[in-house]
Amino acid sequence: MKLLNLVQGSDEWLDARLNCLCASEAPVMMGASNFMSRNQLLDLKKGWQSNPVDSFKQRLFDKGHEHEESARTLLELDLLEDVPGKVGLVVIDGLEILASFDGYGEFGYIWEHKDWNEVLAENVRNSVLEAKYYWQLEQQMLVADATEVHFMVSDGTATKRESMIYHSVPERREQLIAGWKQFIVDLEFHELEAKKEKVVAKQQAKFPSIECKVEGSVVISNLGDYIPTIQNLADEQMSIVLESDQDFADKESFNKSVKEGRASLKAKAGAIETAFESLAEFNGYVKQADSILQKLQSHGEGQVKKAKADKKLAITTNAQAAIQNHLVELSKSINGIIVSDISANWDAIIKGKRSFEKMQEAVDVEVANLKIKANEISTTIRKNLDSLTELASDHKFLFSDHAELVLKDNDDLINLIKMRIAEHEKAEIERQEKERQRIQAEADAKAKREAEAKLEQEREQIRLEEQARIRKEQENAALAAKAEIQPAQQAEPVSPIQQPVQQEAQTASPRFSAPTRKAAEAMVSITNTEYMELKQARDMLEALQAHGVDNWSGYSDAISSLGKAA
Repeated sequence: MKLLNLVQGSDEWLDARLNCLCASEAPVMMGASNFMSRNQLLDLKKGWQSNPVDSFKQRLFDKGHEHEESARTLLELDLLEDVPGKVGLVVIDGLEILASFDGYGEFGYIWEHKDWNEVLAENVRNSVLEAKYYWQLEQQMLVADATEVHFMVSDGTATKRESMIYHSVPERREQLIAGWKQFIVDLEFHELEAKKEKVVAKQQAKFPSIECKVEGSVVISNLGDYIPTIQNLADEQMSIVLESDQDFADKESFNKSVKEGRASLKAKAGAIETAFESLAEFNGYVKQADSILQKLQSHGEGQVKKAKADKKLAITTNAQAAIQNHLVELSKSINGIIVSDISANWDAIIKGKRSFEKMQEAVDVEVANLKIKANEISTTIRKNLDSLTELASDHKFLFSDHAELVLKDNDDLINLIKMRIAEHEKAEIERQEKERQRIQAEADAKAKREAEAKLEQEREQIRLEEQARIRKEQENAALAAKAEIQPAQQAEPVSPIQQPVQQEAQTASPRFSAPTRKAAEAMVSITNTEYMELKQARDMLEALQAHGVDNWSGYSDAISSLGKAA
């Protein structure tokens, strides 16, 4: 905050107020002031050369300042420090925001004083303030970068004094800044209009009156002249188009005169009727005149009612159009998104307003508020669109509901974006892991099948090689046996003692003869029983081999152990 060397009430201070956005004007800008309308403030800031405060109000303000000085003296005695009036300025987003403090002490202490008011005093006792007070306090705290204000209402004495501490409401501070931004936009396009005098119905030409009396047996009246006069008046009045407040005031005054004329006609007709019995001609005139007056009254009242309704409709329709145009312009900066839920109960807003000028002022304030609300929403949308672009550009498919998401609080949206992306990435990792496991399982199964097939091939090769080896050994054994048996048949004759043994051997195994000495050294003698056992074992082995014994899982171990045993 920059403290300005200005004396409150001086010409320099008044000039600064005209060029800045003041705290005391904040309630006016927000449409919460009883003393000035928002449109009047626009006029003032646009350069309207007059003091919007009339003399009576100025006297009240002067009296309030006197009470303020007395109250400050008492306050300084309570605090034992000075709290002089100060003027502070801060610039926010190009807005020059001013605050004139009734009291500004050390460490950012702010004091605001209002003149005694029983209702206000009651509210202060209960720590509740109306909008026309808290908007000023919010701006004072905004300028001073403070969070609380000592608010006092008094008549300058210690006996009639109530105080409270008002704490800033962040949402109000944001609304205040947004309000001033919209005010500056409206000010740029605001055009000064000639001020209108207070609408008072013009003095109506005296409404034609009926004159009638009874003289003897004759009714003397001016109805013959009266009827053409009111007929011409009716034709003239029914052609009038109502537009301005003046038109409506004049018409309503005329309608009142018509109503009074009808009442006068009926009263005098009644008086004549009581005084004279033969009234056919007179009553005919009366009925004719009353018919004209009735139509004139009905048309006038209906015209006023319809024209008022049309005028109200025009005001609210123009307001709605202004809002829609604003929303269309906003949509251009937020990817074509139209801000919704921006509407107002226009009937309620203009209800109770006695003139179209007051209606227009109330509607203008609401239009400004709706624009501010739309701006805030569009700012949120724009910020959320930026967040979506920054954080979710690679995951757009996760945010098909972005039209709803952009209306969320930005922090909530960022958390949602991160959560969705994290959940997606987690699911993707799990999916990829499952896919990897599936591929690995298929690869493992294929490798197992290939390994088993290769093992089967190796086993088959080993079996075939073993069969070939056994056959080779059998062939070699057969050849060796044949070679050994032939020399034994040419050996020297044995002695008679040996013949029985040889005969027994030949009888037991006719395939072998007695070996030679050389063969005997390489061979062993077995009994016929042992030979048969060996032959049976060999036949069994060949049968087992022929039927795939070498495929038995223990075959290799058996062969290995056989070799070790040998």
